[in-house]
Amino acid sequence: MASKLIVNEIEHTDGSGTAVTLAKATIADATLTSATLTSATLTAGTLGSGVTFPAGHVIQCISKSDGTMIANTTTGADVSLLSHVITGVLATSKVLITITGFIGKSNMNGGLQLKRDGTSLLEQTVSGRTGFFIEDDSSVASDHSMQSFVWSHLDDNPTTGTNTYLLATKATTTFYWNRCTNNENSRAYSTITLMEIAQ
Repeated sequence: MASKLIVNEIEHTDGSGTAVTLAKATIADATLTSATLTSATLTAGTLGSGVTFPAGHVIQCISKSDGTMIANTTTGADVSLLSHVITGVLATSKVLITITGFIGKSNMNGGLQLKRDGTSLLEQTVSGRTGFFIEDDSSVASDHSMQSFVWSHLDDNPTTGTNTYLLATKATTTFYWNRCTNNENSRAYSTITLMEIAQ
């Protein structure tokens, strides 16, 4: 299928170097190697890798939901909970990470970590425990229920190209993920969303 670009006004030079303005021009099957369009409608086509997006523009958005149920009852164990990979990140971009998770009644004595390619982001430290979130016990009162949490972080310094983001526990005592303590009554899906933001 042929692509078509419609612009309000386009200016070029004729053979003598005189500027010629074409109003309401339609260009079909054209390749623009160097152009500035101040007012245009692109009805079909592909933007190349050299395109500069305006700051705040979402370049790509990917999401992953996982219903894997986890029950950690080993003291001091670190457990991986949820991860996702974003590729093709530009050197000038940032990555916004948003997480929605579900926790059952837990005696954590530890915390939650967000890692990028193995490096923990936004560390807190309390009594030797580390992570972006640290607590002794979850606020869930019942063995038959869960609590949800939503958390986001803007990664100012992602790796150019591929980044793997991982949500994990850090030195927890007991921890229940995507399920309640009593496994017969509750299930959940937790979600991680990654958005590449132009700067």
